[in-house]
Amino acid sequence: MAKIKVRPYPGTLSELLKKKAMTQVDAAAATGVDRKTLAKINLGGEVKLETLQNLAKKLHVPVVLFDPPTAELVDDEINQDEHEAPWMHSVMLRKLDAQHFAEMLKDAQRIRWQLNLAVVDEKACGFLEEFEDAVKQFHQHLRIEPREIDEDEADSLRFQLRRLKKAEDVASLFEGLVEHRLTVLGADYLFWESETGDYESSYWIEYKSSRSILLSVEPHGAQPRRVRVSPGSEPPKFAPDASRTVFVDGLQLEIDNQIPRPLPGSAG
Repeated sequence: MAKIKVRPYPGTLSELLKKKAMTQVDAAAATGVDRKTLAKINLGGEVKLETLQNLAKKLHVPVVLFDPPTAELVDDEINQDEHEAPWMHSVMLRKLDAQHFAEMLKDAQRIRWQLNLAVVDEKACGFLEEFEDAVKQFHQHLRIEPREIDEDEADSLRFQLRRLKKAEDVASLFEGLVEHRLTVLGADYLFWESETGDYESSYWIEYKSSRSILLSVEPHGAQPRRVRVSPGSEPPKFAPDASRTVFVDGLQLEIDNQIPRPLPGSAG
């Protein structure tokens, strides 16, 4: 299998070593990467991905640290969408590695996938199906509530080993993305759902939030960017009036007394 080559962002390594109060000599001793290669990495020269991954691991940082910095820019298309659909939210899709992805997945209730590729060959298609299955299984294991299983099982070594194995499966497939010239960009955001009802002649509405993740499969080298997502049924900041009880994630909203209301007997 051919070795994959990448170009780290120039100056990233020197900034990292400065923060860690290390020299390149220190870094060479701590990581096993020779000083000539370290200098090449700092200048943005082409190196093996495996070398960069090993360096990042030994320095206890994610390998995506060596990617170009994210530009927090909103393009013309986003600005246009804001006028057309002001209720939509703008989120930043960022490049993910296995470590950051696992952290996002812990708190997520929903996962949305997006395939942003013009063509997918048969081999890559099979790989992506395997990747989705592994992510789904890992997510399901992370979402197991203690009440759903026996207490002894939750505390068992076997249960924790199964979770570790599923995490390793996902991490391994993340590395395989590069071989297929693919990358995954992701963003997390709140999605709201609402439910209404009547109780003893009183009208109520309840809003419940869930953490959602948008994952976009893209060609290798895709840059971070902003996209629009639906937040669902977002709750108001205040209850509109006393005739309607509003709950947000289990808490009852107060009525906004600052909102002007018509006087008794007045029109409208």
